[in-house]
Amino acid sequence: MPPRASRLCSADSVAALLLALTACRHEPAPGELPAAAVEGPAAPGEADEGGAQAPEPPARALFFAGGPGREAILARERRDHAAARELLETLLAGGPAPDERGAASFLLGLELARARKFAAAAEAFAAARTAPALAPVAARLAVHEARARLDAGDVEGALAALGEAAPPGQAPALIRRWTLARADALARSEREDEARALYRELLATGHLGRTAHEVRSKLATLLEASGGRDDLKAAQKLWDRLALDVPLSDYGAEAREHLARLDRKLGPLRRGKAARVHDRTVRLATIRALIARRRYDRARKEAAKLRKKGRLTRLQACELAYLEGRAIFKQRKRAEARVPFGRAAKLCRKAGAEAEGFLVKSRYQAARGEFAAGAHAKAARAFEALAKEHDAHTYADDAWLLAGESWQEAGDLARARAAYEKVALAGGDMANEGWRRVALLALAAGDAEAARVALDAAIERGVAPRRERARAHYLRARAADLAGREADARADYVAAVEAEPVGYVALLALSRLRERGEEEAGLGVLARAPGEVAPKLTPPDTPGVARARLLARLGLGEAAAEELDAAGVEGWPAAALLDQAGAWPAALRRVANLGDGWRGQPPTDPDWRRVWQVAYPAGFAELADPVERAEHLPARLLYGFMQTESRFDPGATSWAGARGLVQLMPSTARDVAEGMDLQLGDDDALYLPETNLRLAARHIHDLLESFGGGEDAPVLAAPAYNAGAGAVRRWLRERGAWDLDLFVEAIPYDETRRYVQSVLGRWMAHRFLYEPGPTADRVPHLPLRRQHKAPAQPGGAGGAGAK
Repeated sequence: MPPRASRLCSADSVAALLLALTACRHEPAPGELPAAAVEGPAAPGEADEGGAQAPEPPARALFFAGGPGREAILARERRDHAAARELLETLLAGGPAPDERGAASFLLGLELARARKFAAAAEAFAAARTAPALAPVAARLAVHEARARLDAGDVEGALAALGEAAPPGQAPALIRRWTLARADALARSEREDEARALYRELLATGHLGRTAHEVRSKLATLLEASGGRDDLKAAQKLWDRLALDVPLSDYGAEAREHLARLDRKLGPLRRGKAARVHDRTVRLATIRALIARRRYDRARKEAAKLRKKGRLTRLQACELAYLEGRAIFKQRKRAEARVPFGRAAKLCRKAGAEAEGFLVKSRYQAARGEFAAGAHAKAARAFEALAKEHDAHTYADDAWLLAGESWQEAGDLARARAAYEKVALAGGDMANEGWRRVALLALAAGDAEAARVALDAAIERGVAPRRERARAHYLRARAADLAGREADARADYVAAVEAEPVGYVALLALSRLRERGEEEAGLGVLARAPGEVAPKLTPPDTPGVARARLLARLGLGEAAAEELDAAGVEGWPAAALLDQAGAWPAALRRVANLGDGWRGQPPTDPDWRRVWQVAYPAGFAELADPVERAEHLPARLLYGFMQTESRFDPGATSWAGARGLVQLMPSTARDVAEGMDLQLGDDDALYLPETNLRLAARHIHDLLESFGGGEDAPVLAAPAYNAGAGAVRRWLRERGAWDLDLFVEAIPYDETRRYVQSVLGRWMAHRFLYEPGPTADRVPHLPLRRQHKAPAQPGGAGGAGAK
């Protein structure tokens, strides 16, 4: 047996750990779909007790079994629209059967509309409507055809495609689009009364989202054109609503122009005090919109102007001060933001109960500003005062947690622990984090018994969710290791795997068992038969589900999701069907809402394996696998990054401007491309999966190499991808001799710490589910100690940056 794991960290690193545990809270997709295609086929060969073979993911049951039709669907997923159009035209030129012709025409119509060839798109949609297999989605095709004809200027053709009455039994969202298309066509055919009635009907139904702004604008335009005084007054109110709701949009600019004319003709809607209050309400809405668009300098200027104008209501003055502080805070000038947040707190207190939300947020952010300014004891007292005064508010446990961090920075560890215990004992959504902080303080001080007591309390109280329960068992095992209680440590490592067999904590626990020569104890959990029956993945047989299946087979995930929502199909059946459609982001959103009970069942039989595959899809495998091999990345590591960064959404854009499947910053991508002698073109090329994956794989390769390229390198490359390689090198200088699990726990950015754990946990899941070979080979190993002490400078770009 190898020697027992070493002490958690050296004695001279304890003080550094106590500081590093402080977390700086950065602001941070013909006929029925076969059931087997949704539930997953039986494994090609059942795994033996050692887990001999992992099956390939089930083949997607697309409309076309092969040939250019199937390739066109996959090309559309890759955003290779030129290739998709060429493939569809090739298929149609070959004289396919009517159903295949209809499906190809549907997809070609979408491509032609995207290319703004509206007349040709309309003809393609009309042709698709004649295919018997597409009869379930004929109403959807009619709306597509009508919209294309309207864009081509063929108003009568649009009305003919739509018919006189909305098709019965369709998804409400599709009915709303039908109504809007018909209203638009009627407005252009000089049947304004009918158009106005339909626009009003739409607004009355609600649930329009951003489409409501378009409908209000169109209705207001028609009313204003009528010239009647009542219609003009109604138009004035609609424009007034737009000016308030979307002040920075084109609709807002249009509304202000129309309001100026109507105010001169009819007189303003408000006068005197009411006009002044409304004017300031609109200005506040504009400042909120500027902050939402990250135009912080202009937001600050507009806030300063409005503050100087004065004559605000108490609630308006409270919100204005809060928004001013928020704009400064968002610019990372946290210490400077103390002044407006402090002013906001005073004003919001005067505004009474209706301003409590702004009051709490202002005090919370002002305390964070004190922390940023280095006034840690003052920040701690401010957080504690907030938590005590608003003990029922959702910010209370967050405030106690930050009080603990502030006391740590101030060097008062007793008060820090007391604050963390407040969080833990409160039982809110931060309770698990409170227990974690108490245990880590004890472990850092070498006090295994105190850590055990804290973790015992957490486990006995029923730590949830499952992932946190696994973490509690893992940390208790580490405490037992520290105390030399080997049997207790082994039991808790196994318990950690039992709590969540596949994930980050399981990966750590299995790695520790492997280093102790007791790997089989953990691998036995992964080979164990599930204790529960897997959830069924086949949705009920209804007309709405039939439409969703057909759309999924065509790769039209958004439309399929719309039909599922209308049919009331949720959970695993919806997720599995969307997974088949390649709508992985939409599928994963549904999985995220299913709790974590399923995570306790190992994916050892075909039914449970298929459930896990829906939760961890092998998206864009035809692109990801070759670049992963070409860059010599650890098997399936790229999938861990891809699922964490974008949930397999090639069109994802972060608040900081990172783009595509693996969320590359344009500056990073250009540097990587230059090192590969690639011509990147404009930044939008990063939305192309092939380009994004190729550059991301090289960037990850460079980061791995910069940290030595060993088994420990992924633990360092993951935070470097998120927060920058420079930040990781700084942390290594401060605590590079630490055990890697504690190194991750002590990452001082909450977002980055969670990111690392997510990437590594998903790496294990994808590798376990899709790699061949015995179970032991499908579980990566994360060493306890660093293998390469001096990281090299990365040869390529710097880190992708905190997004």
